[in-house]
Amino acid sequence: MPRRRLLAGAGCTLAMIGATLAILAAGPSEAAVPRGPVLEERLLVGLRVKTDADRAFIHHVVELVEQGKLPLRLVDSTYFWARQKAERSRRLYNNPMVYFRPALVARAARLGIRI
Repeated sequence: MPRRRLLAGAGCTLAMIGATLAILAAGPSEAAVPRGPVLEERLLVGLRVKTDADRAFIHHVVELVEQGKLPLRLVDSTYFWARQKAERSRRLYNNPMVYFRPALVARAARLGIRI
């Protein structure tokens, strides 16, 4: 009986290794891109979104990223910049969205992308 459990455990481990290798073989573009709720939740929480208009804007941004029209790198770099900028401001510490939205719109416009 113990031998069967050992083999069953090895089978599970091999399956997990196989799944991990399949994900890694897919390449960084598919495996590393956060999709849907993961990206949207990170933006909503990290930018401390408070209004429905800002929620709709974040949802639209996530849709553009998923469609491949807006580079994820652009969204991420703007996100981190806005959080850092808000941390330095005593008055706007709890509202990084104030910096994120106009910066993302301006940076996307330079690439010819309309948000």
